Amino acid sequence: PADRDGASAVPARGIERLRNGAEATILTPASGHWGDWYGRPRTRGVSLMSDGRRGAAGPVRSRYVYDPAADPELYAGVLSKRVVAFVADAILVLLLMIPAALVVFILGIVTLGIAWVLYGVLFALVALGYVALTLGGRSSATVGMRWAGVELRTADGGTAYPLLAILHALIFWFSCALLTPLVLLVGLFTTRNQLLHDLILGTVVVNSAPLVRLETRQAGLV
Repeated sequence: PADRDGASAVPARGIERLRNGAEATILTPASGHWGDWYGRPRTRGVSLMSDGRRGAAGPVRSRYVYDPAADPELYAGVLSKRVVAFVADAILVLLLMIPAALVVFILGIVTLGIAWVLYGVLFALVALGYVALTLGGRSSATVGMRWAGVELRTADGGTAYPLLAILHALIFWFSCALLTPLVLLVGLFTTRNQLLHDLILGTVVVNSAPLVRLETRQAGLV
């Protein structure tokens, strides 16, 4: 059968029982054709959607695809890896500031000093540009995150896109500025090791290698 947009509808292919005893429907790849704000189609994850809790009407469904109870290796050591990734990315951004500052200096000479006002926001421009191109790219990870072996995913398993990456960075910095870096301790008390800005945006950071194995394994089930 076809949906109203003419895309082929993929039927459900059964029920897979989680290791903790709850039941969850196996999700099939989305047949939608929506993309991010500059048109690149987003990939959606294939995973089991349940937190393993039962309510009066059956299992309580989570909006997050990747379940820490069913696949704990996705979140193992994620917080420490994010710290390593943050330090590596900070160093890379500072290194990128050098050529950026030289470009602004030359532009300032050409524009009789007008372009030099960019020095006041140069760090923000470089950092946000870096995040948009890396975290918002197809790998859904900054260079530091790739070195650490983690990546960002949305609640439905999709990869990040530039606007989401920029919002992710901005909310992180604003939350640390307003609530002090102690707000990062939130990650110690969430089931998916999410920080405050992850909770606000509905994102998770997962280990890349287990994610590849999980999606490869589940792709053969649907």
